[in-house]
Amino acid sequence: MDISEKILSDPINKWVFNNAETEVYLVGGYIRDLLIGRVAYDKDYVLKKNAKQTAVKFAKKFFGTFIELKEEMTYRVALKDGNFIDFNNLEQKIEGDLLHRDYTINAMAWSPETGIIDPTGGISDLVKREIIAVSPDNLQNDPLRVLRAYRIAAQLNLSINSTTRSYLKKYSSTLINSAPERITEELYKLLNSADPLKYLKLCGQDGIFEAIFGLTAS
Repeated sequence: MDISEKILSDPINKWVFNNAETEVYLVGGYIRDLLIGRVAYDKDYVLKKNAKQTAVKFAKKFFGTFIELKEEMTYRVALKDGNFIDFNNLEQKIEGDLLHRDYTINAMAWSPETGIIDPTGGISDLVKREIIAVSPDNLQNDPLRVLRAYRIAAQLNLSINSTTRSYLKKYSSTLINSAPERITEELYKLLNSADPLKYLKLCGQDGIFEAIFGLTAS
């Protein structure tokens, strides 16, 4: 079964692509996880228009809870199984949207009409098992993305590119601007990975804990 068949065999994906009534793409970590054979649950869609209306209809269809995240301009549906389905409006062409994401392995999209769209070489980096920032500006604009690199690396047992790691060190101090609950969520996921100690050490070496807790690496 190829990736297109896998995506459309999922009833949630099938419903969204059949009922969105606009241009729609499945984006981000879900694509990444499918490519490496990892079970993917949470889904993120970007739509040319009507993201809110689609999310509301989806919530009714799948008996979920509709949540409007105004700060992130995201319409989220919390399902009873604990998974989250996010809907966002596409403010530019899909390639432009992907170029504003955090890491190349997350900067991929898929639709039935286009197949996989990969403007930053995310598939190649995934094969190399390496986390590479799309742009340092993208990390500066959303400081939580700094911590997310270590969490993703821990969950997927990936290495962090040396240049990207220099960006993480540079912008580690900006983590103080992130909401505490979002930082807690990222740390919780890291701690529940297969080998958290390895990546906690990296966090300590790169100034992450100093930024969050005022702790320095010993």
